[in-house]
Formats: sequence, C-alpha cells, structure tokens
Amino acid sequence: QQNGSAVYVIYTKLTIQELEQRRHANRDNRQRPNVREKDFVELVRDFEVPAAEENLLVYEGARPVAEWIHSNLPGETGNASH
Repeated sequence: QQNGSAVYVIYTKLTIQELEQRRHANRDNRQRPNVREKDFVELVRDFEVPAAEENLLVYEGARPVAEWIHSNLPGETGNASH
C-alpha cells in the first residue's frame, strides 16, 4: 500500500473448457485479438496460479462483475466495464 492505494492481483479462475469456449467465441466476435492454437497451448502449459501472498483476489465468474468488484475492492462502487 502506497499513498493510501492498494495493489491487488485479480485472478479470473476459469476451466480449460471455458477458456477454449471464450477463445472460439472471440474468433467470431473479434472483440479481442485472436490467440493462435500454439500460443494458447503454451500459455495453458506454463501458467502459474498467483499465490495468496500476492494480495490475491479470485473472481470465479458466478456473480456479475460490478457486484463482485463492489464486494471485494474497498471504496469501489461497482461501476466497472469488462
């Protein structure tokens, strides 16, 4: 914490199947750049879940983002875009 601000690592916890579904859906809607198959496999293989010591907050997707933000981040109103 510095100057009254805190730093958090927000980990969006998704299954491999959910990640694949989102990646394939993105190919159609193009809201984000495409992730090539080779890169996706490498990212999944090498990804390390953040440790609790990293001031970790976990979002599992069950609640609306704005509600989760309001409940988990002090001082936030929940007016977030995603």
